[in-house]
Amino acid sequence: LGMGRLGSSFTASAVECGKLKVNVVDTATRVDEGIKRVEDLLKGRGTNGKNLRKISFVEDAKALAENSDFVIDALEPELGKLASLRVLGHYARPEVPVVVACMGDLSVTRLASNSGITDRILGLHFFREPH
Repeated sequence: LGMGRLGSSFTASAVECGKLKVNVVDTATRVDEGIKRVEDLLKGRGTNGKNLRKISFVEDAKALAENSDFVIDALEPELGKLASLRVLGHYARPEVPVVVACMGDLSVTRLASNSGITDRILGLHFFREPH
């Protein structure tokens, strides 16, 4: 979910490996900015971006949750994302793990404890983008 700094870093890594299909939910403006970041990251790694077609964009977090085998919710520090975690908890299949990745001072523990899916959340906290 999302094409901010963290989301675009994860997307670039998934695209680079070439074996994953990446579905993204975000606003059109942030998607455009995120695709530019993904292209820049791949170019910096010497990858030609041929796998960019593996990225698809959906407008509905519910549809994404229902059709995913693995979910990474990349949280930007300035965004309150408890609502997206509740959507994931309600619509994702029970066996689907949810990785909550964040930067800054967001508390993954606090978000997870109020999400309704605490037993399925793996929290990752970064001080810089993981690329």
